[in-house]
Amino acid sequence: MKLDYRIVDADNHYYEPDDCFTRHLETGFSDRAVRIVRGEGRFARVYLGEKRSEFFSVPPGEVTGPPGSLRDFLLEKGESDGTHMTHGAICGAAVAEYTDRDARLRLMDEQNVEAALFLPSLGVGVEWELRHDPAALAANLRAFNRWIADDWGWAHRGRIFSVALISLLDVELAVRETERVLREGARVLHLKPGPVAGRSPADPLFDPFWARCEEAGIPVAFHLGDDGYTELYSRHWGEKPHPPSHRRSAFQKVTAFVERPIIDTMAALVLHNLFGRFPQLRVMSIENGGGWAPRAGARRPGPLRPHAG
Repeated sequence: MKLDYRIVDADNHYYEPDDCFTRHLETGFSDRAVRIVRGEGRFARVYLGEKRSEFFSVPPGEVTGPPGSLRDFLLEKGESDGTHMTHGAICGAAVAEYTDRDARLRLMDEQNVEAALFLPSLGVGVEWELRHDPAALAANLRAFNRWIADDWGWAHRGRIFSVALISLLDVELAVRETERVLREGARVLHLKPGPVAGRSPADPLFDPFWARCEEAGIPVAFHLGDDGYTELYSRHWGEKPHPPSHRRSAFQKVTAFVERPIIDTMAALVLHNLFGRFPQLRVMSIENGGGWAPRAGARRPGPLRPHAG
């Protein structure tokens, strides 16, 4: 069916090349880089410094389902091992539309898409494992944002709007990087859902960052990724604390995946009064579903009444 209007899509992704973190990484952090290592087997592996990533078994673009595989999986067509990502798998990094912005624009034209927000695939899965080294984390995110500007642009032809990655672990560095990407033309920022080193993201400690976002009129997106909830919950329930992203147990998917992190995050932003302090601030929940919203907005109890008895 041909629509009589064009779509604006708030959740598009690209697959990153091997040098997305290392191309622009400052020399002093080369031994703590997020890097892709090839030659260890059939597939490449993701390393954070000398430590192999626990979240990514392989880089996201290495193995993915072909276009239409999710539909076939949901309709139970063909054989499946339980995931649409591996049935008839292809190398996503070899598909031009997934890695090249001009090829993607041509595909957007075919699909009647006017504009879209573009988010990382690898990039949203590194902060939690780098949290113990805030300086290295900030350096890797700076390098990644520079790669975004190179390969995708912040507002390419007014249609591809790339999302800049920011971490609040060091609020001074967060503000500095926010200022830098805003000067370059970034229109949306991204934060990892969940707490920040034992604090709510709405803690007044982070107000310099939120103040700059409100002043610039720029929204902040919270996208599904490695938010740390699997580790936080699993330790207390006898589950493996560090399963790869596609190997979570059923219990982990119920307690620590998608809904719980975003519910907690949005509750913290509201109940810790972030919007009271910054009433013009805008945030977005992306790829976290919407089924959690009624639960998060459950009806409040009525006013207390005097006890008659």
